[in-house]
Amino acid sequence: MIRISSEQGQPLRAFSEEPEQVIAFHDRFGFVGENSLEKRKKMRKAAGGFVPLEEPRFEFALQFQNGEVDVRALKDCRLKREGSRY
Repeated sequence: MIRISSEQGQPLRAFSEEPEQVIAFHDRFGFVGENSLEKRKKMRKAAGGFVPLEEPRFEFALQFQNGEVDVRALKDCRLKREGSRY
């Protein structure tokens, strides 16, 4: 499991170890994976809610292999490794 925490160490979000996933940060939804974002949009639309065409502020990819994680910056972000943290 991957956990995203604030600089103060407060947990913000956790993601399961899927083989590969793209995580984005949206003003409306916060940190969310692509699959989860599409499900949320469909649920809002089905309920008659407004679903704006909002681009994420930034995106990064997680890829898991043999218990190791590879993190890559995709859009408008930089990654810095500090021990076992990024």
